[in-house]
Amino acid sequence: MQKKSEILLISASAGSGKTHALTRRYVRLLLNGAAPESILAVTFTNNAAKEMRERILTWLKKAAAGAAGGETTQLMEDTGLTMPALQAKAAGILENLLSNYYNLHVQTIDSFLNRIAMSSAGELGMPLNPEITMSHTRLVDVALYSIFSKEGAGALTRAEVDSFLDSLPPGDSYPWDPVEKMREIYSNFLAFEGKSDGEITAPPDTDKEFKAAKGRLLEEAAAFIKLVDDKKLTYRMKSGKKETRYYADALKTGVRDAILSGDPFAIAEKFSKDHGFFNGNKVQGQSIPEELLRPMLGLKEHIKAFIVLNASHRLAGFVRIYPKFKAELERIKSGKEDIAHIDDIAKKISAYLRKDGRGSVPEIYIRLGERIEHFLIDEFQDTDDVQWRALLPLVQEALSRGGSLFVVGDIKQAIYMFRYADYKIMRAFMEALEKGPSGGADPLELNAVVALAEKGNRKVEKLDINYRSGGVIVGHAEDLFKNRLPAYRDGEILSPDKDPSGLTAYAQAAVKGREETGLYRELVFDRKAILTAKAAAQEDEDTGEETGDITDPQVSAKLVELIKDAHKRYRYDQIAVLSKENVN
Repeated sequence: MQKKSEILLISASAGSGKTHALTRRYVRLLLNGAAPESILAVTFTNNAAKEMRERILTWLKKAAAGAAGGETTQLMEDTGLTMPALQAKAAGILENLLSNYYNLHVQTIDSFLNRIAMSSAGELGMPLNPEITMSHTRLVDVALYSIFSKEGAGALTRAEVDSFLDSLPPGDSYPWDPVEKMREIYSNFLAFEGKSDGEITAPPDTDKEFKAAKGRLLEEAAAFIKLVDDKKLTYRMKSGKKETRYYADALKTGVRDAILSGDPFAIAEKFSKDHGFFNGNKVQGQSIPEELLRPMLGLKEHIKAFIVLNASHRLAGFVRIYPKFKAELERIKSGKEDIAHIDDIAKKISAYLRKDGRGSVPEIYIRLGERIEHFLIDEFQDTDDVQWRALLPLVQEALSRGGSLFVVGDIKQAIYMFRYADYKIMRAFMEALEKGPSGGADPLELNAVVALAEKGNRKVEKLDINYRSGGVIVGHAEDLFKNRLPAYRDGEILSPDKDPSGLTAYAQAAVKGREETGLYRELVFDRKAILTAKAAAQEDEDTGEETGDITDPQVSAKLVELIKDAHKRYRYDQIAVLSKENVN
Protein backbone atom coordinates (compact mmCIF):
# COMPACT_ATOMS: atom_id res chain seq x y z
CA MET A 1 0.00 0.00 0.00
CA GLN A 2 1.32 3.44 -0.96
CA LYS A 3 2.34 5.60 1.99
CA LYS A 4 0.60 8.95 2.37
CA SER A 5 2.58 12.11 3.02
CA GLU A 6 1.87 13.99 6.24
CA ILE A 7 2.53 17.58 7.29
CA LEU A 8 1.92 18.71 10.86
CA LEU A 9 2.71 22.14 12.29
CA ILE A 10 2.59 22.54 16.07
CA SER A 11 2.12 26.08 17.39
CA ALA A 12 3.45 25.83 20.93
CA SER A 13 3.56 28.69 23.42
CA ALA A 14 6.26 28.81 26.10
CA GLY A 15 5.95 25.97 28.61
CA SER A 16 3.44 24.00 26.54
CA GLY A 17 5.68 21.01 25.87
CA LYS A 18 7.15 21.43 22.39
CA THR A 19 10.24 19.32 23.20
CA HIS A 20 7.87 16.68 24.57
CA ALA A 21 5.91 16.81 21.29
CA LEU A 22 9.07 16.48 19.20
CA THR A 23 10.34 13.54 21.26
CA ARG A 24 6.97 11.80 21.14
CA ARG A 25 6.85 12.20 17.36
CA TYR A 26 10.39 10.87 16.91
CA VAL A 27 9.83 7.78 19.09
CA ARG A 28 6.45 7.15 17.48
CA LEU A 29 8.11 7.09 14.03
CA LEU A 30 10.67 4.56 15.31
CA LEU A 31 7.99 2.33 16.83
CA ASN A 32 5.96 2.47 13.62
CA GLY A 33 8.88 1.03 11.68
CA ALA A 34 10.89 4.04 10.47
CA ALA A 35 14.64 3.37 10.37
CA PRO A 36 16.63 5.77 12.58
CA GLU A 37 18.72 6.90 9.59
CA SER A 38 15.52 7.90 7.75
CA ILE A 39 14.64 10.53 10.38
CA LEU A 40 16.27 13.96 10.65
CA ALA A 41 15.47 16.20 13.61
CA VAL A 42 16.73 19.77 13.27
CA THR A 43 17.10 21.98 16.35
CA PHE A 44 18.21 25.57 16.85
CA THR A 45 20.99 25.03 19.41
CA ASN A 46 23.42 22.28 20.36
CA ASN A 47 21.92 22.17 23.86
CA ALA A 48 18.45 21.57 22.42
CA ALA A 49 19.83 18.76 20.24
CA LYS A 50 21.55 17.18 23.25
CA GLU A 51 18.38 17.39 25.36
CA MET A 52 16.25 15.84 22.63
CA ARG A 53 18.66 12.92 22.10
CA GLU A 54 18.61 12.25 25.85
CA ARG A 55 14.81 12.36 25.94
CA ILE A 56 14.48 9.95 23.00
CA LEU A 57 16.68 7.40 24.76
CA THR A 58 14.87 7.95 28.08
CA TRP A 59 11.46 7.37 26.48
CA LEU A 60 12.71 4.16 24.86
CA LYS A 61 14.26 2.96 28.14
CA LYS A 62 10.99 3.51 30.00
CA ALA A 63 9.00 1.77 27.31
CA ALA A 64 11.43 -1.16 27.19
CA ALA A 65 11.21 -1.50 30.97
CA GLY A 66 7.42 -1.28 30.94
CA ALA A 67 7.55 1.66 33.33
CA ALA A 68 4.15 3.02 34.23
CA GLY A 69 3.77 6.67 33.38
CA GLY A 70 2.60 9.27 30.91
CA GLU A 71 5.21 8.62 28.20
CA THR A 72 4.57 4.86 28.03
CA THR A 73 0.80 5.39 28.01
CA GLN A 74 1.08 7.93 25.21
CA LEU A 75 3.20 5.57 23.11
CA MET A 76 0.66 2.79 23.53
CA GLU A 77 -2.07 5.18 22.38
CA ASP A 78 0.03 6.35 19.41
CA THR A 79 0.94 2.87 18.18
CA GLY A 80 -1.93 0.66 19.36
CA LEU A 81 0.63 -1.73 20.86
CA THR A 82 0.01 -3.68 24.03
CA MET A 83 2.47 -3.27 26.86
CA PRO A 84 4.38 -6.53 26.12
CA ALA A 85 4.58 -5.68 22.41
CA LEU A 86 5.71 -2.14 23.18
CA GLN A 87 8.39 -3.42 25.56
CA ALA A 88 9.79 -5.83 23.00
CA LYS A 89 9.80 -3.31 20.17
CA ALA A 90 11.29 -0.48 22.26
CA ALA A 91 14.03 -2.79 23.58
CA GLY A 92 15.06 -3.78 20.05
CA ILE A 93 15.14 -0.17 18.83
CA LEU A 94 17.09 0.95 21.89
CA GLU A 95 19.71 -1.76 21.43
CA ASN A 96 20.07 -0.81 17.76
CA LEU A 97 20.48 2.90 18.56
CA LEU A 98 23.06 2.30 21.29
CA SER A 99 25.04 0.06 18.94
CA ASN A 100 24.73 2.49 16.02
CA TYR A 101 24.45 5.83 17.78
CA TYR A 102 25.59 7.67 14.65
CA ASN A 103 22.17 6.89 13.13
CA LEU A 104 20.44 9.11 15.68
CA HIS A 105 20.31 12.28 13.57
CA VAL A 106 19.33 15.07 15.93
CA GLN A 107 21.45 18.15 15.20
CA THR A 108 21.41 21.87 14.54
CA ILE A 109 20.60 23.06 11.06
CA ASP A 110 24.06 24.63 10.79
CA SER A 111 25.65 21.29 11.65
CA PHE A 112 23.53 19.45 9.07
CA LEU A 113 24.25 21.96 6.30
CA ASN A 114 27.94 21.89 7.19
CA ARG A 115 27.94 18.11 6.55
CA ILE A 116 26.33 18.70 3.18
CA ALA A 117 28.86 21.39 2.29
CA MET A 118 31.86 19.27 3.25
CA SER A 119 30.51 16.42 1.11
CA SER A 120 30.01 18.76 -1.85
CA ALA A 121 32.96 21.12 -1.45
CA GLY A 122 34.03 20.80 -5.08
CA GLU A 123 30.55 21.43 -6.47
CA LEU A 124 29.97 24.40 -4.16
CA GLY A 125 33.40 25.94 -4.72
CA MET A 126 34.42 25.67 -1.07
CA PRO A 127 37.72 24.60 0.52
CA LEU A 128 37.94 20.84 1.08
CA ASN A 129 38.53 21.04 4.82
CA PRO A 130 37.95 24.62 5.94
CA GLU A 131 38.09 26.05 9.41
CA ILE A 132 34.50 27.00 10.24
CA THR A 133 34.16 30.31 12.04
CA MET A 134 31.11 32.08 13.48
CA SER A 135 32.80 35.49 13.54
CA HIS A 136 33.56 37.75 10.62
CA THR A 137 36.16 39.71 12.59
CA ARG A 138 39.28 37.79 11.57
CA LEU A 139 38.24 37.53 7.93
CA VAL A 140 37.31 41.20 7.71
CA ASP A 141 40.57 42.29 9.34
CA VAL A 142 42.70 40.27 6.91
CA ALA A 143 40.75 41.50 3.87
CA LEU A 144 40.92 45.16 4.96
CA TYR A 145 44.63 44.91 5.65
CA SER A 146 45.14 43.33 2.25
CA ILE A 147 43.29 45.95 0.19
CA PHE A 148 44.76 48.89 2.08
CA SER A 149 48.32 47.56 2.03
CA LYS A 150 47.97 46.90 -1.73
CA GLU A 151 49.03 43.28 -1.36
CA GLY A 152 46.07 41.63 -3.05
CA ALA A 153 44.65 41.70 -6.52
CA GLY A 154 41.69 43.58 -5.10
CA ALA A 155 43.78 46.42 -3.65
CA LEU A 156 42.26 49.90 -3.72
CA THR A 157 43.74 52.52 -5.98
CA ARG A 158 44.71 55.94 -4.64
CA ALA A 159 41.81 57.48 -6.55
CA GLU A 160 39.34 55.03 -4.94
CA VAL A 161 40.65 55.77 -1.45
CA ASP A 162 40.45 59.54 -2.02
CA SER A 163 36.92 59.19 -3.40
CA PHE A 164 35.94 57.08 -0.38
CA LEU A 165 37.32 59.60 2.13
CA ASP A 166 35.64 62.49 0.30
CA SER A 167 32.29 60.68 0.51
CA LEU A 168 32.37 60.36 4.29
CA PRO A 169 29.91 62.70 6.04
CA PRO A 170 31.55 65.77 7.59
CA GLY A 171 32.00 65.94 11.34
CA ASP A 172 32.55 62.20 11.88
CA SER A 173 35.37 61.09 14.10
CA TYR A 174 36.88 58.55 11.71
CA PRO A 175 37.77 60.26 8.38
CA TRP A 176 41.53 59.76 8.79
CA ASP A 177 41.32 56.19 10.08
CA PRO A 178 38.07 54.68 8.79
CA VAL A 179 39.14 51.04 9.19
CA GLU A 180 37.38 50.52 12.52
CA LYS A 181 34.11 51.82 11.09
CA MET A 182 34.60 49.76 7.92
CA ARG A 183 35.11 46.66 10.06
CA GLU A 184 31.79 47.28 11.86
CA ILE A 185 29.80 48.14 8.73
CA TYR A 186 31.21 45.38 6.53
CA SER A 187 30.61 42.80 9.26
CA ASN A 188 26.96 43.89 9.31
CA PHE A 189 26.78 43.73 5.50
CA LEU A 190 28.19 40.19 5.51
CA ALA A 191 25.75 39.09 8.23
CA PHE A 192 22.83 40.41 6.17
CA GLU A 193 24.00 38.78 2.94
CA GLY A 194 24.71 35.51 4.70
CA LYS A 195 21.09 35.22 5.84
CA SER A 196 19.37 36.32 2.65
CA ASP A 197 19.46 35.83 -1.09
CA GLY A 198 20.16 39.52 -1.58
CA GLU A 199 23.39 41.41 -2.07
CA ILE A 200 24.51 44.86 -0.99
CA THR A 201 24.82 47.10 -4.05
CA ALA A 202 25.70 50.75 -4.43
CA PRO A 203 22.61 53.01 -4.33
CA PRO A 204 22.13 55.86 -6.78
CA ASP A 205 23.75 59.13 -5.76
CA THR A 206 21.41 60.68 -3.17
CA ASP A 207 23.58 63.65 -2.22
CA LYS A 208 21.23 66.24 -3.75
CA GLU A 209 18.13 64.62 -2.26
CA PHE A 210 19.81 64.40 1.13
CA LYS A 211 20.73 68.10 1.14
CA ALA A 212 17.23 69.03 -0.01
CA ALA A 213 15.60 66.93 2.75
CA LYS A 214 17.88 68.50 5.35
CA GLY A 215 17.02 72.00 4.07
CA ARG A 216 13.26 71.33 4.17
CA LEU A 217 13.49 69.98 7.72
CA LEU A 218 15.42 72.98 9.01
CA GLU A 219 13.15 75.43 7.19
CA GLU A 220 9.93 73.88 8.49
CA ALA A 221 11.35 73.57 12.03
CA ALA A 222 12.28 77.27 12.05
CA ALA A 223 8.77 78.17 10.85
CA PHE A 224 7.24 75.99 13.57
CA ILE A 225 9.22 77.56 16.42
CA LYS A 226 8.35 81.04 15.10
CA LEU A 227 4.68 80.09 15.10
CA VAL A 228 4.89 78.78 18.68
CA ASP A 229 6.84 81.81 19.91
CA ASP A 230 4.17 84.20 18.60
CA LYS A 231 2.38 83.25 21.86
CA LYS A 232 -1.09 83.43 20.40
CA LEU A 233 -2.04 79.86 21.19
CA THR A 234 -2.85 78.83 24.75
CA TYR A 235 -4.08 75.86 26.78
CA ARG A 236 -5.50 75.51 30.30
CA MET A 237 -3.67 73.52 32.96
CA LYS A 238 -5.67 70.54 34.26
CA SER A 239 -3.80 70.30 37.54
CA GLY A 240 -2.19 72.63 40.01
CA LYS A 241 -3.45 76.20 39.64
CA LYS A 242 -5.39 75.37 36.47
CA GLU A 243 -4.25 78.56 34.86
CA THR A 244 -3.95 79.44 31.18
CA ARG A 245 -0.53 78.82 29.65
CA TYR A 246 1.11 79.49 26.30
CA TYR A 247 2.05 76.48 24.16
CA ALA A 248 5.46 78.12 23.88
CA ASP A 249 5.94 77.30 27.58
CA ALA A 250 4.97 73.66 27.03
CA LEU A 251 7.86 72.83 24.70
CA LYS A 252 10.21 70.14 25.94
CA THR A 253 13.48 71.37 27.33
CA GLY A 254 16.03 71.81 24.58
CA VAL A 255 13.59 71.88 21.64
CA ARG A 256 14.06 75.58 20.94
CA ASP A 257 17.85 75.31 21.22
CA ALA A 258 17.90 72.29 18.91
CA ILE A 259 15.87 74.06 16.22
CA LEU A 260 17.86 77.30 16.47
CA SER A 261 21.14 75.34 16.28
CA GLY A 262 20.26 74.10 12.80
CA ASP A 263 21.22 70.54 13.76
CA PRO A 264 18.70 68.15 12.13
CA PHE A 265 19.78 65.25 14.37
CA ALA A 266 19.18 67.29 17.53
CA ILE A 267 15.74 68.23 16.18
CA ALA A 268 14.88 64.61 15.41
CA GLU A 269 16.03 63.50 18.87
CA LYS A 270 13.63 65.95 20.55
CA PHE A 271 10.58 64.75 18.60
CA SER A 272 8.49 62.06 20.34
CA LYS A 273 5.77 59.85 18.88
CA ASP A 274 3.07 60.80 21.38
CA HIS A 275 3.46 64.55 21.87
CA GLY A 276 5.88 65.77 19.24
CA PHE A 277 7.92 68.68 20.57
CA PHE A 278 5.71 69.23 23.61
CA ASN A 279 6.17 68.05 27.19
CA GLY A 280 3.68 65.27 27.72
CA ASN A 281 3.30 66.10 31.43
CA LYS A 282 1.99 69.53 30.48
CA VAL A 283 -0.14 68.95 27.39
CA GLN A 284 -1.45 65.45 28.14
CA GLY A 285 -5.20 65.39 27.54
CA GLN A 286 -5.09 68.65 25.58
CA SER A 287 -6.30 68.93 22.01
CA ILE A 288 -3.39 70.60 20.26
CA PRO A 289 -4.87 73.25 17.95
CA GLU A 290 -4.85 72.57 14.23
CA GLU A 291 -2.56 75.56 13.61
CA LEU A 292 0.18 73.74 15.55
CA LEU A 293 -0.77 70.14 14.91
CA ARG A 294 -0.65 70.34 11.12
CA PRO A 295 2.90 71.77 10.83
CA MET A 296 4.13 69.44 13.61
CA LEU A 297 2.83 66.38 11.74
CA GLY A 298 4.48 67.76 8.61
CA LEU A 299 7.74 67.99 10.51
CA LYS A 300 7.35 64.36 11.54
CA GLU A 301 7.32 63.35 7.86
CA HIS A 302 10.32 65.59 7.10
CA ILE A 303 12.23 63.96 9.98
CA LYS A 304 11.42 60.46 8.67
CA ALA A 305 12.53 61.38 5.13
CA PHE A 306 15.76 62.91 6.43
CA ILE A 307 16.61 59.88 8.60
CA VAL A 308 16.11 57.45 5.69
CA LEU A 309 18.20 59.51 3.27
CA ASN A 310 20.85 60.07 5.93
CA ALA A 311 21.29 56.31 6.38
CA SER A 312 21.87 55.87 2.64
CA HIS A 313 24.11 58.95 2.49
CA ARG A 314 26.31 57.85 5.39
CA LEU A 315 26.85 54.37 3.92
CA ALA A 316 27.29 55.38 0.28
CA GLY A 317 31.08 55.63 0.47
CA PHE A 318 31.39 52.24 2.18
CA VAL A 319 29.06 50.56 -0.30
CA ARG A 320 30.97 51.82 -3.36
CA ILE A 321 34.15 49.96 -2.42
CA TYR A 322 32.35 46.99 -0.83
CA PRO A 323 32.51 44.83 -4.00
CA LYS A 324 36.29 45.12 -4.02
CA PHE A 325 36.48 44.29 -0.33
CA LYS A 326 34.21 41.26 -0.83
CA ALA A 327 36.22 40.00 -3.80
CA GLU A 328 39.37 40.13 -1.67
CA LEU A 329 37.55 38.40 1.18
CA GLU A 330 36.53 35.51 -1.10
CA ARG A 331 40.09 35.22 -2.39
CA ILE A 332 41.37 34.95 1.16
CA LYS A 333 38.76 32.40 2.25
CA SER A 334 39.45 30.09 -0.67
CA GLY A 335 43.23 30.59 -0.61
CA LYS A 336 45.84 29.99 2.02
CA GLU A 337 43.47 30.70 4.89
CA ASP A 338 40.91 27.95 4.09
CA ILE A 339 38.29 29.61 6.26
CA ALA A 340 34.50 29.45 5.85
CA HIS A 341 32.02 31.50 7.81
CA ILE A 342 29.05 29.53 9.14
CA ASP A 343 26.68 31.69 7.05
CA ASP A 344 28.63 30.92 3.86
CA ILE A 345 27.49 27.31 3.97
CA ALA A 346 23.72 27.77 3.70
CA LYS A 347 24.25 30.70 1.34
CA LYS A 348 26.38 28.67 -1.10
CA ILE A 349 24.04 25.68 -0.97
CA SER A 350 21.01 27.89 -1.60
CA ALA A 351 22.77 29.69 -4.46
CA TYR A 352 23.81 26.38 -6.06
CA LEU A 353 20.27 25.02 -5.85
CA ARG A 354 19.00 28.09 -7.73
CA LYS A 355 21.95 28.35 -10.13
CA ASP A 356 20.88 29.68 -13.54
CA GLY A 357 17.30 28.80 -12.62
CA ARG A 358 17.90 25.17 -13.56
CA GLY A 359 17.31 23.65 -10.14
CA SER A 360 20.61 21.78 -9.85
CA VAL A 361 21.30 19.74 -6.73
CA PRO A 362 24.65 18.51 -5.38
CA GLU A 363 25.17 14.77 -5.58
CA ILE A 364 24.92 14.48 -1.78
CA TYR A 365 21.30 15.68 -2.02
CA ILE A 366 20.45 12.74 -4.23
CA ARG A 367 21.91 10.31 -1.72
CA LEU A 368 20.23 12.02 1.25
CA GLY A 369 16.94 12.25 -0.64
CA GLU A 370 16.94 8.49 -1.02
CA ARG A 371 17.48 8.00 2.70
CA ILE A 372 15.69 10.72 4.69
CA GLU A 373 11.90 10.30 4.80
CA HIS A 374 10.89 12.21 7.91
CA PHE A 375 11.83 15.77 8.95
CA LEU A 376 11.29 17.26 12.40
CA ILE A 377 12.14 20.96 12.72
CA ASP A 378 12.28 22.76 16.07
CA GLU A 379 11.96 26.55 16.60
CA PHE A 380 10.54 26.95 13.09
CA GLN A 381 9.85 30.64 13.73
CA ASP A 382 13.61 31.27 13.78
CA THR A 383 14.29 29.74 10.36
CA ASP A 384 15.66 32.15 7.77
CA ASP A 385 15.05 32.16 4.02
CA VAL A 386 18.44 30.73 3.11
CA GLN A 387 18.18 27.82 5.56
CA TRP A 388 14.68 26.95 4.34
CA ARG A 389 15.78 27.01 0.69
CA ALA A 390 18.68 24.69 1.53
CA LEU A 391 16.32 22.16 3.17
CA LEU A 392 13.53 22.54 0.61
CA PRO A 393 14.62 19.95 -2.03
CA LEU A 394 15.09 17.28 0.63
CA VAL A 395 11.72 18.05 2.24
CA GLN A 396 9.96 17.96 -1.13
CA GLU A 397 11.63 14.67 -2.07
CA ALA A 398 10.62 13.08 1.25
CA LEU A 399 7.00 14.20 0.94
CA SER A 400 6.78 13.09 -2.67
CA ARG A 401 7.70 9.55 -1.50
CA GLY A 402 5.14 9.40 1.32
CA GLY A 403 7.34 10.88 4.05
CA SER A 404 6.46 13.50 6.65
CA LEU A 405 7.26 17.01 7.83
CA PHE A 406 6.73 17.91 11.48
CA VAL A 407 7.54 21.49 12.53
CA VAL A 408 7.21 23.13 15.93
CA GLY A 409 7.43 26.81 16.73
CA ASP A 410 5.88 29.88 18.28
CA ILE A 411 5.71 33.15 16.36
CA LYS A 412 5.51 35.05 19.67
CA GLN A 413 9.01 33.80 20.51
CA ALA A 414 10.65 35.00 17.29
CA ILE A 415 13.56 36.82 18.95
CA TYR A 416 16.32 36.22 16.39
CA MET A 417 15.27 38.72 13.74
CA PHE A 418 18.54 40.56 14.43
CA ARG A 419 20.14 37.45 12.86
CA TYR A 420 17.67 37.72 9.96
CA ALA A 421 15.44 34.87 11.09
CA ASP A 422 12.05 35.33 9.44
CA TYR A 423 8.94 34.43 11.45
CA LYS A 424 6.86 35.18 8.35
CA ILE A 425 7.91 31.80 6.96
CA MET A 426 6.06 30.05 9.77
CA ARG A 427 3.08 32.40 9.53
CA ALA A 428 2.73 31.85 5.77
CA PHE A 429 3.12 28.08 6.23
CA MET A 430 0.37 28.07 8.88
CA GLU A 431 -1.97 29.98 6.58
CA ALA A 432 -1.26 27.63 3.67
CA LEU A 433 -1.96 24.59 5.87
CA GLU A 434 -5.17 26.06 7.32
CA LYS A 435 -6.60 27.49 4.09
CA GLY A 436 -5.02 25.15 1.57
CA PRO A 437 -2.39 26.01 -1.03
CA SER A 438 -3.11 29.11 -3.09
CA GLY A 439 -2.21 29.87 -6.67
CA GLY A 440 -0.48 33.16 -5.94
CA ALA A 441 3.20 34.04 -5.70
CA ASP A 442 5.13 31.37 -3.83
CA PRO A 443 8.80 32.47 -3.63
CA LEU A 444 9.67 30.01 -0.83
CA GLU A 445 7.52 27.23 -2.36
CA LEU A 446 5.51 26.85 0.86
CA ASN A 447 2.28 26.27 -1.06
CA ALA A 448 4.05 23.73 -3.24
CA VAL A 449 5.15 21.85 -0.11
CA VAL A 450 1.63 21.90 1.35
CA ALA A 451 0.21 20.54 -1.92
CA LEU A 452 2.35 17.40 -1.53
CA ALA A 453 0.09 16.16 1.29
CA GLU A 454 -3.61 15.41 0.94
CA LYS A 455 -6.03 17.69 2.78
CA GLY A 456 -6.72 15.21 5.58
CA ASN A 457 -3.01 14.64 6.16
CA ARG A 458 -1.97 18.25 6.70
CA LYS A 459 -2.95 20.29 9.71
CA VAL A 460 -2.03 22.83 12.38
CA GLU A 461 -2.31 21.94 16.05
CA LYS A 462 -1.98 24.32 18.99
CA LEU A 463 -0.68 23.31 22.40
CA ASP A 464 -2.72 25.43 24.81
CA ILE A 465 -1.74 24.01 28.22
CA ASN A 466 1.15 25.63 30.10
CA TYR A 467 2.94 22.96 32.14
CA ARG A 468 5.58 25.37 33.43
CA SER A 469 3.67 28.22 35.08
CA GLY A 470 0.72 28.43 37.45
CA GLY A 471 -2.58 30.04 36.56
CA VAL A 472 -1.72 33.36 38.21
CA ILE A 473 1.31 33.86 35.95
CA VAL A 474 -0.52 32.60 32.86
CA GLY A 475 -3.42 34.96 33.58
CA HIS A 476 -1.11 37.93 34.14
CA ALA A 477 0.68 37.30 30.82
CA GLU A 478 -2.65 37.03 29.01
CA ASP A 479 -3.87 40.29 30.54
CA LEU A 480 -0.62 42.03 29.64
CA PHE A 481 -0.57 40.96 26.00
CA LYS A 482 -4.26 40.81 25.18
CA ASN A 483 -5.61 43.80 27.10
CA ARG A 484 -3.01 46.22 28.38
CA LEU A 485 -0.49 46.21 25.55
CA PRO A 486 -3.06 46.80 22.76
CA ALA A 487 -4.63 49.56 24.85
CA TYR A 488 -1.23 51.17 25.42
CA ARG A 489 -0.43 51.01 21.71
CA ASP A 490 -3.94 52.28 20.92
CA GLY A 491 -4.45 49.48 18.45
CA GLU A 492 -1.57 50.72 16.32
CA ILE A 493 -0.16 47.26 15.54
CA LEU A 494 -1.48 45.02 18.27
CA SER A 495 -5.19 44.96 17.65
CA PRO A 496 -6.31 41.36 16.98
CA ASP A 497 -6.81 41.98 13.25
CA LYS A 498 -3.39 43.64 12.81
CA ASP A 499 -1.22 41.44 14.98
CA PRO A 500 1.71 39.84 13.13
CA SER A 501 3.16 38.47 16.36
CA GLY A 502 0.26 36.38 17.68
CA LEU A 503 0.55 38.09 21.08
CA THR A 504 -3.10 39.11 21.17
CA ALA A 505 -4.61 35.96 19.69
CA TYR A 506 -3.03 33.01 21.47
CA ALA A 507 -4.86 30.77 23.95
CA GLN A 508 -3.20 29.17 26.96
CA ALA A 509 -4.32 27.81 30.32
CA ALA A 510 -2.63 26.33 33.36
CA VAL A 511 -2.67 22.63 34.14
CA LYS A 512 -5.82 21.55 35.93
CA GLY A 513 -5.33 21.95 39.66
CA ARG A 514 -2.77 24.76 39.30
CA GLU A 515 -5.18 27.51 38.28
CA GLU A 516 -4.55 29.47 41.50
CA THR A 517 -0.80 28.87 41.87
CA GLY A 518 1.94 31.37 41.14
CA LEU A 519 2.64 34.91 42.28
CA TYR A 520 3.29 38.23 40.66
CA ARG A 521 3.48 41.73 42.10
CA GLU A 522 3.39 44.93 40.12
CA LEU A 523 4.77 48.20 41.43
CA VAL A 524 4.37 51.29 39.26
CA PHE A 525 6.75 54.14 40.00
CA ASP A 526 5.36 57.50 38.91
CA ARG A 527 8.08 60.10 38.46
CA LYS A 528 5.79 62.85 39.70
CA ALA A 529 4.95 60.95 42.85
CA ILE A 530 8.53 60.20 43.84
CA LEU A 531 10.11 63.57 43.19
CA THR A 532 10.22 65.85 46.20
CA ALA A 533 9.08 69.00 44.42
CA LYS A 534 6.00 67.37 42.96
CA ALA A 535 4.03 70.50 42.19
CA ALA A 536 6.99 72.22 40.58
CA ALA A 537 7.71 69.14 38.53
CA GLN A 538 4.16 69.14 37.17
CA GLU A 539 3.96 72.80 36.32
CA ASP A 540 7.41 74.20 35.64
CA GLU A 541 9.96 71.42 35.18
CA ASP A 542 10.40 69.20 32.15
CA THR A 543 10.60 65.83 33.86
CA GLY A 544 10.12 63.85 30.67
CA GLU A 545 7.27 61.66 29.59
CA GLU A 546 8.42 58.36 31.06
CA THR A 547 7.54 56.89 34.42
CA GLY A 548 10.33 56.58 36.97
CA ASP A 549 13.11 54.16 36.16
CA ILE A 550 16.12 52.69 37.90
CA THR A 551 18.06 55.94 37.57
CA ASP A 552 15.77 57.49 40.22
CA PRO A 553 17.28 56.93 43.69
CA GLN A 554 13.89 56.01 45.14
CA VAL A 555 13.32 53.40 42.44
CA SER A 556 16.78 51.87 42.72
CA ALA A 557 16.48 51.74 46.52
CA LYS A 558 13.13 49.95 46.25
CA LEU A 559 14.59 47.54 43.68
CA VAL A 560 17.45 46.63 46.03
CA GLU A 561 14.91 46.08 48.80
CA LEU A 562 12.87 43.73 46.58
CA ILE A 563 15.97 41.76 45.57
CA LYS A 564 17.00 41.32 49.21
CA ASP A 565 13.50 40.18 50.05
CA ALA A 566 13.52 37.65 47.20
CA HIS A 567 16.96 36.42 48.30
CA LYS A 568 15.38 35.11 51.50
CA ARG A 569 13.72 32.43 49.33
CA TYR A 570 15.91 32.22 46.22
CA ARG A 571 19.60 32.26 45.34
CA TYR A 572 20.89 35.35 43.56
CA ASP A 573 21.46 33.32 40.38
CA GLN A 574 17.73 32.53 40.36
CA ILE A 575 16.75 36.22 40.33
CA ALA A 576 16.59 38.19 37.08
CA VAL A 577 16.35 41.96 36.71
CA LEU A 578 15.34 43.17 33.25
CA SER A 579 16.04 46.75 32.26
CA LYS A 580 14.91 48.74 29.25
CA GLU A 581 18.46 49.85 28.40
CA ASN A 582 21.93 48.45 29.05
CA VAL A 583 23.01 51.72 30.69
CA ASN A 584 20.54 51.04 33.48
